[in-house]
Amino acid sequence: MNKLGTKAETLRLLYLQLNNAQVLPAFYFTAEEWEKDKGSVIKGFEKLEWKERVIVRSSALNEDSQESSLAGKYDSIADVCGIEAFKDAVDRVIASYGDDNSENQILVQPMLQDVSVCGVAFTLEPNTLGNYYVINYDETGSTSAITSGSGEDNYLYYLFKDADEQIYPQKLRQLILTLKELEIFFGQDNLDVEFAITGEDELYILQVRALCVQQNRIDRARQGQELSRIADKIKLVSRQKPFLCGEKAIFSVMTDWNPAEMIGVRPNRGI
Repeated sequence: MNKLGTKAETLRLLYLQLNNAQVLPAFYFTAEEWEKDKGSVIKGFEKLEWKERVIVRSSALNEDSQESSLAGKYDSIADVCGIEAFKDAVDRVIASYGDDNSENQILVQPMLQDVSVCGVAFTLEPNTLGNYYVINYDETGSTSAITSGSGEDNYLYYLFKDADEQIYPQKLRQLILTLKELEIFFGQDNLDVEFAITGEDELYILQVRALCVQQNRIDRARQGQELSRIADKIKLVSRQKPFLCGEKAIFSVMTDWNPAEMIGVRPNRGI
């Protein structure tokens, strides 16, 4: 049974369920509830203990599914303060849906403060379907640099799923453990996870959706064998050689190109 729902439903399901990460509290309602009884929605919003500064997020029915993802298509309005700004933000999110589906949802959460690291992690390599955790993150503090594609100081980290826990980088350790936890919780290995880490090293899961893949996965045991073989080969050729300078090998791609290989043995001035 698929546990993944809309963005809002999935986060509500995960609230207080994770051992290594937190999920922000959520308040959500449908477009129909907003149009027919706006006053009740506003009253519900005013009762929230964290209403002073919020983010109003999209949570459309067609936004995230097992077959397709519309990540980033709809509006989310950050740093919303006050009732008038809240009403305007809700109207903008609904307008961004561009349809009349009354069951589309609007998700409201507290605005996360003091973000130091933010990014997206996949529990499957999306291009090759290799058994890796793929983590793309930004350290500028922006919560949208990676998801919007605007980041200029990005980092990309790959970890084979059967790698020894001792090699986990300390900065990403909690996240990797949480990715494993999410795979078990949802019963699937193709997840797309947005996350943020605050200055106090607290990990927050901002979204979980299916990573849409169609092909068959790479055999995990076979992949582990091949990676071990490659690692052994690298260790072997990295050993100090008796007739070469230096204590270890340095690997490169054609750094010693012969000029003749680049311009030919008979270059002419017109080239």
